[in-house]
Amino acid sequence: MAIVCTINKRQNNINQTQEPVYHLKPLVNHTVNMYELAQRISARCSLTEADVVACLNALNHELMRALLDGDKVDMAWMGTYKIALQTKAQLEPGLCSKNDIKRFGVNYQPSAVLKKKLQSQARITLSREALQRYDGTE
Repeated sequence: MAIVCTINKRQNNINQTQEPVYHLKPLVNHTVNMYELAQRISARCSLTEADVVACLNALNHELMRALLDGDKVDMAWMGTYKIALQTKAQLEPGLCSKNDIKRFGVNYQPSAVLKKKLQSQARITLSREALQRYDGTE
């Protein structure tokens, strides 16, 4: 299976006179849910689907618990997860407080192993629509 991409046109909103640029953008092919993952994993090992679902639920619980404790979670070759904050800036350090937090997030950093595997093994194709839309005439 290949990663299908479209072509995304981007205009520089700060400098409107600058020519637009084009980037490849991967399209989501399918969302693999926990139960589909459980089926796939169960087929590759001696665990039942129910065992895999229980393990994935426990992993989800422990990942959330670690992030709520302020820990960074290292999932070996999968990568790392850590908490992220979007905050209001203050002019003095003493003015910073938890009330400055606008939004919570999670930063994911893929491992070097995963990035190398994607770089060396991913097959990329352009969607038919992108090829038709950008056939060199624009």
